[in-house]
Amino acid sequence: MNVGVLSVPWVGVPPKGQGSIAGKTHRLTEVLADRYEFTIVGGSTGRAPDRAHPAIRYVPIPERLDKRYIDRVVGMGGRLAGRRRHLYHQVPYHPVYVRRAAAVFREARCSTVVVHEFPQWLPVLARALPEARLILWAGADSFIEIDGLVPYVERADALIGASRFLAGRLAERVPALADRCYVVYSGVDLTRFHPGEGARATDRILYAGRITPEKGIHHLVEAFRQLADRRPDLELVLAGPPWITEPTLVPGMPPAELAEITELANGDYRAELMRRAGPHSDRISMPGSLRGDDLVRSMQEATVFCHPVLCPEGFGTVVAEAMACEAPVVVSERGAQPEYVPDGVAGVVTPAGDVSRMVEVLEELLDDPDRRAALGRGARQLVEERLSTTVCAAALADVLDGRAVAVGTVIR
Repeated sequence: MNVGVLSVPWVGVPPKGQGSIAGKTHRLTEVLADRYEFTIVGGSTGRAPDRAHPAIRYVPIPERLDKRYIDRVVGMGGRLAGRRRHLYHQVPYHPVYVRRAAAVFREARCSTVVVHEFPQWLPVLARALPEARLILWAGADSFIEIDGLVPYVERADALIGASRFLAGRLAERVPALADRCYVVYSGVDLTRFHPGEGARATDRILYAGRITPEKGIHHLVEAFRQLADRRPDLELVLAGPPWITEPTLVPGMPPAELAEITELANGDYRAELMRRAGPHSDRISMPGSLRGDDLVRSMQEATVFCHPVLCPEGFGTVVAEAMACEAPVVVSERGAQPEYVPDGVAGVVTPAGDVSRMVEVLEELLDDPDRRAALGRGARQLVEERLSTTVCAAALADVLDGRAVAVGTVIR
């Protein structure tokens, strides 16, 4: 079977960086490269040719023309019309990129094409490959909330959600495809993310991910401030790029919370975090993006990993990676995380935005090394059984071969 994979234009092929799209596009296809002939199209920037798999064809496509078109024409049109909606949600998004990709897949005689994130690309691919099966793979649910994009989602022959939560949301929004909605988790490389040989720190809380308000980092900082008042050695590490998400891309949040994160997104969020830390700001480190061994080491050494998101995330790859490193994790109840963090078994699930409960949970874990170790072991076991690259690649193969069981209308 010739399978085309259309990645997003800002992720190179093969990618240099990390992230859920880069990960699942490449980790899972590499596992399946002996079963399918893959042609992967992505951006021409951020490439790592030394990571290329010899059995996979990679086709980078520049996005310069599209960027000029989007920034000058689409962006100006939106501003003149008074629209604040993010450009991702516009129908004419990267039109040159998708047309060039369609020509690549047609030349490769792809019988199946997997498209990441952008349903508005499906009609272009359908015209170029009228006999091909088109699969839309969603790692987030922002586009499915836009009524104008739902008709494009309906052009897919099958939908993949990065979690049961997300696949269920797809089935709810596009009920005609409910019997063709499937779950494929992003997958974790267990050879790379694994427990460390040394001892963990005794008073270090770690967050990893984008430094942006919908992740609830300001609530974590408030909890840290209360804990630090009585724990003189406690430190907080906030690892990740200062990449603020446009609030219109954050669906599924109560209006009051959305208003708060919008206000925070419009200001200096890093400075606000330090302000909320009060006298303990000197015990917060923000090293930026950690990559490769540095990210793994930080997860292996952390006392607790905390991911207090306010938005309903589609998966949360970084949490699964921390679990693979046997870190005890604390997550919020929103989105997909409770699916793979059974409360009290592989971590602790807390109410989103509840600082008091977060303080209570973190203090209990900091004071109980035996419980931390037990949760870490449970987390590693769960990742091995459900979230490893091998397991997730097998789930993708089931979708490609037509053997997968649809989620139907999953109750979230």
